[in-house]
Amino acid sequence: MQDVELPSQKSSFMGASSFRDKVMNKVNLVKNVGIDVHSLDDNYADLTDADDVVVSRGDKGPSIQFSERAMDRICKPWKNALIVKFLGRSHTYNNIHDRLQQKWSLKGGWKLVDLVNDYFVVKFELEEDLNFVLTEGPWSIAGQYLVLKKWRPGFCPTTTHVTRMAAWIRVSAIQLECFDVWALKRIGNLLGKLLKIDALTTAHNMGKFARLCVELDLTKPLEAFIQINQVWYNIKYEGLPDICYLCGHYGHKREHCTLKEKFASNRPGADSSTTGLEGG
Repeated sequence: MQDVELPSQKSSFMGASSFRDKVMNKVNLVKNVGIDVHSLDDNYADLTDADDVVVSRGDKGPSIQFSERAMDRICKPWKNALIVKFLGRSHTYNNIHDRLQQKWSLKGGWKLVDLVNDYFVVKFELEEDLNFVLTEGPWSIAGQYLVLKKWRPGFCPTTTHVTRMAAWIRVSAIQLECFDVWALKRIGNLLGKLLKIDALTTAHNMGKFARLCVELDLTKPLEAFIQINQVWYNIKYEGLPDICYLCGHYGHKREHCTLKEKFASNRPGADSSTTGLEGG
């Protein structure tokens, strides 16, 4: 979570403060801005330790379990929250906040909370803003996709892995007749779950490639080629730099593929019947 800007305190000592003094002074300031935990109980009068809390001792230490009623209560502030994850290099809190502020035109307020393992949470005041962000993507910052999913109780950033994401793909130089929406839907669903078709593609204003937005399953090899009417075409994944177009897995490039020899002779790219742009 972003550091809170705390008011400075004048040192009682003359001259420059040491690094240790600054650190200790900051710790003391943080302690002083705490809240009275006893006063909070008044807001939870409907919950009791007897009915809503089970305490025990586990193998590694104390254990606590909350009732369903208590969970409903403590989860309520997060009902309009999204989990955000970047694929690729990390970004700073301020950079992400400022970029999202520029991209999103929201009606209500929102708050960005940073977690461990390069995860973030965005809390929205309005549910309609949450739905807008979910449905109007995919979103990207500096050419990198944001993987979005609605927050659910039990989410743990240290154990959760990205398995699905929405991404734009390009099928290069396909036959003009296949720019038909009916045909594009069938092509897109072969490569994932089709979510959108680019407006320029459906309007026949873009003939070099068909641009489709699909939901990808990252636990499975991604397709590097598709055969349409007996001709092979290359597939390009936008915003996913670490795609291996030999084995189809995300996380490394062709030159670092450990299965290079196995796939080099079996992929359609080695066949003269393959057309379109190079995929990787």
